[in-house]
Amino acid sequence: MSHSLSECGWSSDRLGELLSQLAARRHLSKRRVKNPPHSRHRRDLEKMALWVETACDWLGIEAQPATVGYTEVEDLLLMGAPAVLRCPGADDTLYLGLVKKRGRTVVLLGPRGNLLRVPVSRVRSWLCERLERPLVGEIDDLLEATRVRPRRARVARRALLEQRLANARMAGVWLLRPGSDASLRSQFRQVHLAGRLAALVLCHVTQFALWILSWWTIGLAALQGRVDPGLLGLWVLMVLSLVPFRMATTWLQGSISIRGGALLKQRLLSGALRLDPEDIRDQGAGQLLAKVLESEALETLALSGGFLMLLGGLELSMSVAVLAIGAGGPLHGLVLVGWVLLAVLSGRRYLGRRREWTGVRLDLTHALVETMLGYRTRLAQEPRERWHQTEDRQLEGYAGASSDFDRAATTLGAVVPRAWMIIGVAALGPALIAGNASPAGIAVGLGGVLLSFRALGGFVAGMAQLYGASIAWAHTKDLLDAAAKPRERAEPDLALMREESAGRSVLEIQELGFSYAGRPEPVLRSCDLKIRKGDRILFEGASGAGKSTLASVLAGLRPASSGLMLLRGLDQSSVGRKFWRQSVVLAPQFHENHILNESLAFNILMGRRWPPLPEDLAEAEELCRQLGLGDLLNRMPARMFQMVGETGWQLSHGERSRIYIVRTLMQEHDVTILDESFGGLDGESVLQSAKVLLARAPTVVVIGHS
Repeated sequence: MSHSLSECGWSSDRLGELLSQLAARRHLSKRRVKNPPHSRHRRDLEKMALWVETACDWLGIEAQPATVGYTEVEDLLLMGAPAVLRCPGADDTLYLGLVKKRGRTVVLLGPRGNLLRVPVSRVRSWLCERLERPLVGEIDDLLEATRVRPRRARVARRALLEQRLANARMAGVWLLRPGSDASLRSQFRQVHLAGRLAALVLCHVTQFALWILSWWTIGLAALQGRVDPGLLGLWVLMVLSLVPFRMATTWLQGSISIRGGALLKQRLLSGALRLDPEDIRDQGAGQLLAKVLESEALETLALSGGFLMLLGGLELSMSVAVLAIGAGGPLHGLVLVGWVLLAVLSGRRYLGRRREWTGVRLDLTHALVETMLGYRTRLAQEPRERWHQTEDRQLEGYAGASSDFDRAATTLGAVVPRAWMIIGVAALGPALIAGNASPAGIAVGLGGVLLSFRALGGFVAGMAQLYGASIAWAHTKDLLDAAAKPRERAEPDLALMREESAGRSVLEIQELGFSYAGRPEPVLRSCDLKIRKGDRILFEGASGAGKSTLASVLAGLRPASSGLMLLRGLDQSSVGRKFWRQSVVLAPQFHENHILNESLAFNILMGRRWPPLPEDLAEAEELCRQLGLGDLLNRMPARMFQMVGETGWQLSHGERSRIYIVRTLMQEHDVTILDESFGGLDGESVLQSAKVLLARAPTVVVIGHS
């Protein structure tokens, strides 16, 4: 059945219902969000994009905005679900709710809550119709003039449109994903890990069972002293049946590793971005690098160790059954169970040695990084004969910890499995001495020992890796805890509250106080301030007076210890920290601001949007030239896309300061706070920057040093 756009599309005044129902359909959220209230904004893509992102944040999910090229629309429909797609029309703008794809069709959520299957080509034509409309008539006239056959005209029209619209971009696409603070269960469900893990277990058990039966079959034929054609054919059939199950097992392991690894990386990155700066301010570069190293180890060891231990455990269970039906009987299986328990106890000793070794290694990494960062000071001020005393002591401790760890690893990984071979064969001794064991029973018992030897090797290897992952977990736990911390969520209606009348209070504080943890005296005490739209405010004071602390509190980077803060009459718990930071922007002091190892455009536009639109790049370049960075841009071979930072183009102190100002102004917030941003500029550059600042920023707070 063919469906029209009007049957599938949702009007702008029902966008909240679409988001709520689509999130519920995909098990992303059970919450509901109200429809957008301000009709005057519904045709403004930028306003509605802000509302959609805030509404999804209210639902507890993430709306990832995407700008899709004309030639990428089909790929989006096949791989982007769940998503919300904007279809601008002549009379009204409609929105499509993409639920999932089935072959060459997609499932859309209809405005009556029903699911509609529509061909991908039809949905693509709805989305691209506005881009194609000005060109279709011209292309059709060309095809008619060149007398292209009707059967080939459609293909030719598509090719010409793709060529003419190759650089065209389509905005108004939001990919819906679980929120960064969503539960692991919810995130696992979205990537279908549970089902794939169950399929992996089933495939591996089937594969292992076929492998045992195939050897039982050929062994039976050998013990009978003749090769029966039927048994030989059955053996060949079972060996061939192993191939698809082995392929499926390998594919499922790779798929789970990729999906699980990506999920873990997203979780760690989200936690890193949500860490409170005050909690890590006392940590050095080496300690932070250690967290990065351990987070990488957590992903690698947890996934590979989990697979090895899971599959090894399954094989050990089946090996116990094989030993129980062999010459040694059930007692033989119990001996294996006891040896596995002994291996687990040996693993506890391994865990203790590995924990000590990891601690020494990370301390050594921290010391090395800090030494590298401060090597110039060390060369200039520390006597030459003392340069390596600390390193020698640290390396001696590391060598001792490594020796203990290696002995424990050797015992667990090499001695335990090989000792089982001796014990497993010796356990067949009573049956051999009694003389009541059949050749088949002895063969099954020996086969069970070999099977359990292989399984035990994988089991202890996986256990060692999981122990390593548990140690890495302890070092990265603060990142995972930060990712799971519930966020403050703002009402979606606040996303459209950006128009302010002159003279109205934008930001207000009453009896504000702030104290640093561990310090008895407050830095700020009983501060009152009211900032209206259009105000130009200058804060001056001596070093340590609390100017920068006040700026960070006003920008929402630090929570106030006492008092009241209002943004447009609402406190931070009502509007949410995200929306607060969208309204108040702070350019920190020079030593707390950074140029990242990326392009100049990325460093300037990171607070606005990325990838940028052409008008964003043009505006950024114009602003750079207004602030006196024109000569710098002219010298750069790649202009705005020149790599800057530690390994890129080297920038002077003044150039960095002006780039920080450009970055701040490009964010276009309601209140702009500059914390000693003019300190590294000469008088002429300060005057030039101040003129640009006052012309572009609606409300400005400048902090200076008296």
